[in-house]
Amino acid sequence: MTSEGCPYRCSYCASSVLFDGFIQRKPLAVVSEIKELYDIGVRDFAFYDDALLENSGSHLKLILKEIINSKIAVRFHCPNGLHAKYIDDEMAYLMKKSGFTTLRLSLETVNTERQMKTGGKVTTDVFLSAVRNLKNNGFQKEDIGVYLMYGLPGQQLEEVAEGMQFLKNLDVRINLTEFSPMPYTACWEELKSRGIIDDNIAPILTNNTVFSILYSEYDMLSLEKLRLDVKQYNSQNIFHGV
Repeated sequence: MTSEGCPYRCSYCASSVLFDGFIQRKPLAVVSEIKELYDIGVRDFAFYDDALLENSGSHLKLILKEIINSKIAVRFHCPNGLHAKYIDDEMAYLMKKSGFTTLRLSLETVNTERQMKTGGKVTTDVFLSAVRNLKNNGFQKEDIGVYLMYGLPGQQLEEVAEGMQFLKNLDVRINLTEFSPMPYTACWEELKSRGIIDDNIAPILTNNTVFSILYSEYDMLSLEKLRLDVKQYNSQNIFHGV
């Protein structure tokens, strides 16, 4: 982790509840730590920052330039969703050159109204630009996974299917993500106001493996078809272009 906290306040995320601040480590300290681990044989590094690309010009870009200049051969992975608006051409180039092999981007939905309602951290046009920059710098479908959520308050499966088609057209991997409500978030309060949950709900019932089944009112057969569709699509390796 090169930072703690997150400057964003997404309606479904409890990061700011856990730590109401945002602190980034000094870039050279991060580079020094990576080199020390490299010297004892570590080759794979996973970033778990909530906002890895924030202030990228004075943070991650400097880190990656130092890694490139050091000529060490490492593999970087980003299991946490990255903010697409910071992936300009230079960032995409530095990521590829420094050894990024696993990328996860946060999209969540292609519904414009819900994008704004959940925090406004990404728009479809901004996301499209980020994918173009990544593809132009050599990243392929198997490298780029995109988080697409289902089960958000009031979200219909048609919206999820629309997002899936959008990502298929971009030829990137789809990572369907089940929504689960977190206390003290805007989504939690919305669900309470709708009478769907209350503060005394058993924690196990809010687990992402069961919440959408119990409370989303989705047709489970339709949901399973979407999941199967994603699984089949991700296993294909056909380029559609951006």
